[in-house]
Amino acid sequence: MSETRAATHGIKAPSSMLGWMELFSDLVFVATTLIFSSAMVDTPVGAGKFWIYMAFAMVWWIWMSSTMFFNRFRLGDVPLRIILLIQMFLLVLFAMEARAGIDNDITVMTFEFGGLLATVALMYLFGSLKERGSERRFARQMAGVNFLGALLFIVAAPFPDVARYPIGALGLLIVIVPTILPNVLSSHAPLFEEAHLVERLGAFSLIMMGETFVEIALAISGKHITIRDSLTLALEFLLAFSLWGAYFEDIPHAGLQQSRVKFWVPFHLILQLSIVTVGVGVSTLVNLPLGEHLPDADAVEIIGMMATFYLALGGLAWCSRRRPLKKLLLFRLGTAVVMLGVTVLAWTDPAFHVDDIIIVVIVLAIAELVAAPFILKTTTVNQTPRQESVSVS
Repeated sequence: MSETRAATHGIKAPSSMLGWMELFSDLVFVATTLIFSSAMVDTPVGAGKFWIYMAFAMVWWIWMSSTMFFNRFRLGDVPLRIILLIQMFLLVLFAMEARAGIDNDITVMTFEFGGLLATVALMYLFGSLKERGSERRFARQMAGVNFLGALLFIVAAPFPDVARYPIGALGLLIVIVPTILPNVLSSHAPLFEEAHLVERLGAFSLIMMGETFVEIALAISGKHITIRDSLTLALEFLLAFSLWGAYFEDIPHAGLQQSRVKFWVPFHLILQLSIVTVGVGVSTLVNLPLGEHLPDADAVEIIGMMATFYLALGGLAWCSRRRPLKKLLLFRLGTAVVMLGVTVLAWTDPAFHVDDIIIVVIVLAIAELVAAPFILKTTTVNQTPRQESVSVS
């Protein structure tokens, strides 16, 4: 585990432009998420949907990598803005190619993702020019692993799938491990600023929740709204509000255990992907003609992702400094189990359609939102020493 340093020495003041740069880049992720959402609507459950999930995760990783860079190196210089602009352009291109499907444009997508990793490498290379000592060494090392990952993707692009996918997986492994486990590269990796990281992951979660409202609005635009549509819309807004409350009532205030950040990051990916999938799924209910039902597989996917949201929420609580955790974890796990249980009952009973259970699951989400504050009141958040910040081990 790397040694912690005094905050006055280990954490740098951010550039005055950094916050605005991050917000500007978030706009592109709003656009890319809309593209992925549109692809999810048109893709049945199966290999195609899994492909979209993987493409979303790859885009998310670029966002996370850039966030981790700006967290450690609080820079906002003009060269970084240009690199970020190039990254944003490539992100939109990558999402558009992914929208075309797994059978199209894989070679182009592989080149584009190599380019995206190269932008992360250039960020670290620029950071190494602005730093000294251990920070410079770490930035050079991170630039090197990201350039290597980029090179592997670019080299893999022309190959057939049987070679392309293993080479790409190796490239991802090379960049992911040092990013969330920096001590693999250096025993003196720069500290990350906990408040910034919590704020950025919270903001991105909020963006994903906002996409839920956008999907609902797009679903009802241009059609005559009936009483049934209004009731369905109200339930879906309550669901989005329940997801928002469940996350923001707990996670931004719960702190981080330094030894579990490596789990906290992927738990956020799972949670945010579940939010997008649920938002896309429930928006399709508005467009269903009266008397028609969603295919059972689609309804199971929606409810399964809602259960996944609460499981990921429990995982994030486990990574936090909130104690004691037993009641809270059982509460989150119990919510997910009940959701999955009623779904299995409906799926195995021919008298029911699985999408009928979505209303029951939404009611469970609302009940969870109401009950959660009482569970949270039984816990406290252990504080880190005031003079120290948190390191990743």
